[in-house]
Amino acid sequence: MKKTVSFLSVLLVAVLLLNGCTAKKYVTVEQTLKNADIYLEKIQKAAEQYGYEVEKTSHSHSDADSCYVHMRIVISPEEEITVAVVNSAYNSEKGLEGFSVDYVINGDSEQQFDTQLFADVVNCVSGKAISADLCDEFLSAPESEYPAEKYGYERINGELIAKIHPLNFFEDWTMVYLMAKDGSEKLSFGGLT
Repeated sequence: MKKTVSFLSVLLVAVLLLNGCTAKKYVTVEQTLKNADIYLEKIQKAAEQYGYEVEKTSHSHSDADSCYVHMRIVISPEEEITVAVVNSAYNSEKGLEGFSVDYVINGDSEQQFDTQLFADVVNCVSGKAISADLCDEFLSAPESEYPAEKYGYERINGELIAKIHPLNFFEDWTMVYLMAKDGSEKLSFGGLT
């Protein structure tokens, strides 16, 4: 009997912890717009440390659609980082708030990803902190270690390399690396805010 009670207690605690760790944050579209301004401020501070500026490129909201806000950091003519903050409140009062950060280097560039800048930008909006070391390890790992096809990705554009790295079991945060035929590269991180 004691073993059964102990087992059930441990199971209950595990379920509560698991549920608490994966609880989704539902917010209104108006709250997402306010949050986007806060994220923009944080991203501007991070970008300024590297000598870059951030521009808010678009904002959209309608009752029948989700809400999204785009921001962009132009690093050079060949590379830029874009940030999108979205709320999935399709015709409802509240939705999940998520984001994506895409660091793109055009094919004709000899540049490499500034993973510290990327991590700093991600950490301004993400509900999960990452480090430049994590990004470096992911980028340098063989494709076989993070096969994109394992997560349902299809190479419809003939990508030379495609890697996906979910950062938790529920895939709430995911890092992606793609290299196109022309040599263009894209490092992305997306998930919940």
